[in-house]
Amino acid sequence: MVIHLWVAEGFIESHNGEDNLEEVADMYLSELLWRSFLDVERKGKDGKVIAFKMHDLMHDLAQKVAEGECEIVNFEGRHNGRGIRHASFTSEFFSEEKMMSLLDLHQLQTLIFLKGCWHVLNLDRVFSGGKHCQVLHLDYVNIPLLPSSIEKLKHLRYLGIVQNESLHSLPDSITDLVNLQFLKLIGCRYLRTFPRDLRKLVNLEYLCIQECWSVSHLPSLSELPSLRTLILRNLHALESVQQTSDVGQSKTARTFFPSLERLELKVCRKLKGWWGSRGLYQKRHQLSFPKLRSVEIWRCPHLNFVPQFPQVEHLTIWDAKMLKIKPDPNCPSEAAVGSTSTPFSKLKRLSLIGRNVDSPMLKTLLRSANKLEFMSLDGCNIRSFSRGMCHLSSLQELHVKSCEGLDQLDTQWPFLMSLCVLKITDLMQLPEGIQHVHTLQSLEIRGCWNLRGMPEWIGNLSLLEKLVLSNCKNLKHLPSEMCNLTCLKELRIIGCSVLKENRHEEWPQLAHIPIIVWQDEEDESDF
Repeated sequence: MVIHLWVAEGFIESHNGEDNLEEVADMYLSELLWRSFLDVERKGKDGKVIAFKMHDLMHDLAQKVAEGECEIVNFEGRHNGRGIRHASFTSEFFSEEKMMSLLDLHQLQTLIFLKGCWHVLNLDRVFSGGKHCQVLHLDYVNIPLLPSSIEKLKHLRYLGIVQNESLHSLPDSITDLVNLQFLKLIGCRYLRTFPRDLRKLVNLEYLCIQECWSVSHLPSLSELPSLRTLILRNLHALESVQQTSDVGQSKTARTFFPSLERLELKVCRKLKGWWGSRGLYQKRHQLSFPKLRSVEIWRCPHLNFVPQFPQVEHLTIWDAKMLKIKPDPNCPSEAAVGSTSTPFSKLKRLSLIGRNVDSPMLKTLLRSANKLEFMSLDGCNIRSFSRGMCHLSSLQELHVKSCEGLDQLDTQWPFLMSLCVLKITDLMQLPEGIQHVHTLQSLEIRGCWNLRGMPEWIGNLSLLEKLVLSNCKNLKHLPSEMCNLTCLKELRIIGCSVLKENRHEEWPQLAHIPIIVWQDEEDESDF
C-alpha cells in the first residue's frame, strides 16, 4: 500500500519519463530497508518483505520534519487542523463536528480512515470540501452508499474501499475521476454493481478486486488504456472475466488490454474462462496482451481456457484442474495456454503446482521456452525429465517438490546452477542424471525421508559450492568422494538424526569444508 500512496501523492518521479513509478518506489523502499531506516516486521515464504515498521529514531525525525502537514489523529484529537495536508484517523470515537474541526478540507491531499468512522462520517461533505484530495482510503467505513459527489474529487489518484459489508454498488460518477491511478475494492462482500463505462478512467494503472464475494460479472476492462496491474482474488461468484459482448468491441489486438503487465487470478472457484461464452472463436484469436509479462493463476479449479499470452515472462499455475495445456483440435483458432501458436518463447520463470500437470503437458508448455531460467514443479504427476527438454539451455535453477514417483532426470542442462529436491518421500536414491550437471553450484535435498545415502558420483560435481541435506531421516552416510568437492564452501545438515549420530565417522571427508552446520529438525512448512 505504501508504494501506491507514494506514487499517488506525487512523491516519486521518473528520471527519464518512461520509468514505472511503482518500480522506482519499490527501489526506494528497498534502499530504506537496507539502510535500516525501516525494520522488517514480517516476510513471506518467498523471502519478500510483506510488513515493516519505521525505526523509532526515524519516526521521531519524520514527525518533526512533517509537523503541521502530516498528522495521525487519535482519540484525543489535540490538533487545530491548520496546514494539515495528510491526515490519518485511527479511532472511531469522534463526533462529525469534531472531526471536521480538525481538518482544513481545502488543503487536504490525503485522508485515511483505518478503523472506521462510519457513524459520524458525512462523505458528501468531505467530497464537496476536499477538492484537492489525492488519496482517499476508507478502511472499515461501513457505509451503504458512496455519494455521487465523489466526482468532485478531480485530483483523486488513489481510492481504497476496504472491509465494507454494506456497499452494494459504485456510483457511475466514479468514472469522472479521470486522474485515478489506483482503485482497490477489498472485502466488500455484497458489492455487485460496477459503473457502466469504466473505460473513461484513462489513467487507471492498478485495479484490485478482492474478497468481493457477490461479484459475478465485471465491467469491460479490456480497453482501459493505462491499466498495468489487474488483480482478481477470492471472487467466489465470478464465472468470467470478459463478457462475450465486449469481445466484439476489441477490433484489433492492440485495443485488448494494451498496457497490462501483471495479471492475477486467485481463488475464483467458479471461474470457467476468460469469456462468458465459448462462442466467437474467430474473434478470440485476434485478442492479445501486447505487454503482459506476469501471469498467476491460483486455485481456479473450473478454469478451462484463457487467451493467448504471447509476451509472458513469469507464469504460475496452481490447482487449475480443468485447464488444458495443449491446442484444442476442434477449434484451431482458440489457443489454450500452451498451444503451439503460443510457444512461450519469452518465458523466463515457470511455477506449476498440482497433479493435473503431467509430463506431456510440461513438454508442450516448454516446447519453445528457450529463455527459461527458473522452473518450480510442486505436486506434479511427473516421473522423469525426458531428453526432449535438453533445449532448455538457459535454465539455471530447478525446484522439484512432492513429485512422487520421480526417479529419472535423464537430460542435460548446460547452465543449471541450482537444484532443489523437496519432499519426495519415496525417493531412495538421487536420480542418476544429476551427476551429468557439471555446472551445479547449489544442491538442496529436503524432506526425502527414505533417502539412504548419497551416491559416490557426487564427487564429480566439481563446481558445487553449497550442499543442504534437511529432514532426510534415514540418511546414514556420506561417501568418501565428498573430499573431491574442493569448491564446496558450505554444508548444512538439518534434522538428519542418523547421520548426526555418525558425524565423527564422516569428518575425514568433510574437514576441508569451511562452513559446516549441524542442527535439529527443520519445520517442513518452511519449504
